[in-house]
Amino acid sequence: MNTDEHRWMRIESDLYPAGTEKADSSFLGMTGLAGLSCCAFRRGLRERHFERSRDLTGRDMPSRPKQNLPDRARYAIAPEIEHPASYPAGTASRSKRIGRKPVSSRIRNGGFERVISSGVEKSVFREWSEKADSSSLGMTDAPDRARYAIAPEIEHPASYPAGTASTSKRIGFRPVSSRGLSRARSSPAVLALSCCLLAACIVILAISPVSASPVSRFAVSPPLAYWPGWGYYVNPGYGETTFGDPAQATGAPTGEGTNPGGNPEHVTTLGAFGGSVTLKFDHTVRNDPNNPFGMDAIVYGNAFRSGSTVWMEAGTIEISRDANGNGLADDPWYIIPGSHISGAPSSVWATKEYDKFNTSYPPLFKSYYPDKTSIYGVVWYPDYPDHVTLGAYRLPISLAGSSTQTPWGYADCYPTLILGDMNGDNVVENGGISPEEFYTTPDDPMSAGFTPRSGGGNAFDIDWATDASGNPANLDGFDFLRITSAVDTTLFGGNECSPDIDGVADASPVAQSVRAIKNYSDGNDIRLELATVTAAFAGEFYVQDGRFFGVKVKSPAVVTPGDRVNVIGSISTAAGERFICSLRSDGAIWDAFARVVDHVDPYPPAGMPNALLGGAALCPATPGVTGGVGVNNIGVLVRTWGKVESTGAGCFYISDGSLPQGQGLKVSPGTLSVQNPRMVIVTGVSSCERVGNDTIRVIRPLLQDGIVEIE
Repeated sequence: MNTDEHRWMRIESDLYPAGTEKADSSFLGMTGLAGLSCCAFRRGLRERHFERSRDLTGRDMPSRPKQNLPDRARYAIAPEIEHPASYPAGTASRSKRIGRKPVSSRIRNGGFERVISSGVEKSVFREWSEKADSSSLGMTDAPDRARYAIAPEIEHPASYPAGTASTSKRIGFRPVSSRGLSRARSSPAVLALSCCLLAACIVILAISPVSASPVSRFAVSPPLAYWPGWGYYVNPGYGETTFGDPAQATGAPTGEGTNPGGNPEHVTTLGAFGGSVTLKFDHTVRNDPNNPFGMDAIVYGNAFRSGSTVWMEAGTIEISRDANGNGLADDPWYIIPGSHISGAPSSVWATKEYDKFNTSYPPLFKSYYPDKTSIYGVVWYPDYPDHVTLGAYRLPISLAGSSTQTPWGYADCYPTLILGDMNGDNVVENGGISPEEFYTTPDDPMSAGFTPRSGGGNAFDIDWATDASGNPANLDGFDFLRITSAVDTTLFGGNECSPDIDGVADASPVAQSVRAIKNYSDGNDIRLELATVTAAFAGEFYVQDGRFFGVKVKSPAVVTPGDRVNVIGSISTAAGERFICSLRSDGAIWDAFARVVDHVDPYPPAGMPNALLGGAALCPATPGVTGGVGVNNIGVLVRTWGKVESTGAGCFYISDGSLPQGQGLKVSPGTLSVQNPRMVIVTGVSSCERVGNDTIRVIRPLLQDGIVEIE
């Protein structure tokens, strides 16, 4: 190796301290520009900071040659096929990964000690290189303290009378959470001021909610309508007081396995033929081909199973899109015909009359008729008439009671598993899994047995929906769902065939990579599993599942770098940066669901010059920064450096010579404790901001040790 080559290898290694992985210029698509920009920075660095350097043999190093630094790694990357910005309803999106294994030679050394000769500067860099865990404030939830009843407004088939049974709604308080502030590295006065500000923030955060609750993956309370048929459990009695509570059909299911024994405390009974409950979501359930088996929603009940025999009481499923946006279920309804309705669903529509007193009409036992008097101090059905006509799309009697059939597209035909029972054996194999993960994973409705990791229940595809004539509905999603008792028969002892509903879930998609989800247009549901946290800020954090692909997650979850998390939500964009959140039906942005699974060593930051931060566009849905080059790295933990060029309100700008004249890399939020430092090293997340029509490069420093200043 000649002297010049030896010298350049040494300088190159000095630029990447321990714990930093070099982002090579050729890998990042800068085979020409990177060499020039890196050399420009290194020339300035050497002129400013190295009056005299020696090579590894101790000899004086000659003057710097004029050639570019050779690239030492070659990567060939063919990005995934880009998704269009939007997909027509019912169109399956596809992606394909085409890549070649990278061949790389990365050069590191033990830090900046070989570059900086001062003992003080050595200690600063050693301390900076140590891992620093982010501190955090706890999260508390205020208890629910209010309940109120409503009279739903809904149009229902078969001349339902005006008004419905009253129900209840919980009013909750948003969780209070925040992340800790970074440790001060300055004078006692600055440290004291920081402590005062931190104490003030704690007081403010303790009394002020700072983050919205996640959008629910389940139907929410209160139900829009509950109009039961007659039934054994419709009126409170026999020790059962909740079967007639429609709120039991909202929220996460409380599965009791393949033999639930009635599940009395967690289900809503629909009563005899024609009884129904109408539910709503706080977001639109999307028709998403990326969901497992293409299923979009799951209805849970209390069917039970013994061997190949299932005790079922089937109900039909109807869905409606809030097309006019008024929040009422007054738009057209569409039926899921399922396995046992062929041809036009209208051909099996039927109605039935019931009377509270006239023995010519069912029920046989008049005490089973919905009672509008006070029972246990509650008027359960104040508007229920003494004579009523109910209707439904009739299903065959074979779907009531003990059956060996495997119907699909109906409610209460398959058991709801115990939370964490990963294979349907009534044994909890995963005690840490959450309802949002478990009960949003659909079982394959076309296969016997339970799909591993699913919560059971009855899943359906929005594409199955038709109108009453059998014409495809072609819906891109739905906001409301109605379940109706649809088998007109009696079972043991003259009791009704009554579906019991334990909840309805919006199915979550198959877990994918960060790079894959960034191909999707805004509003698409996504799911990440075992993504590693790289940085945490107030109300949000960043994750990576590889060295060069990361994304922001809007969530108040208390996390630290190295935590591996599961995330469920929707992909969105703000200020040019993609992030994961939850989207309500009205377009409001709420928190995504996130759960810490375990902890591993965090990813080290990727070292790169200023010009490489941000990168070029990944696909139409994920743009890069203006003038960006190389791989899109927005959301990735990086380390960069440069001279402070200017300061602003809560930020400053640095340059290492790799950016065009007059441009600087924005460090935000960022403050300096040293006046006019010669250079700063910043460790943080590659981000961006919109300024006019441009998207500029930004680095968000870590809360602790994100900025190191060299005097």
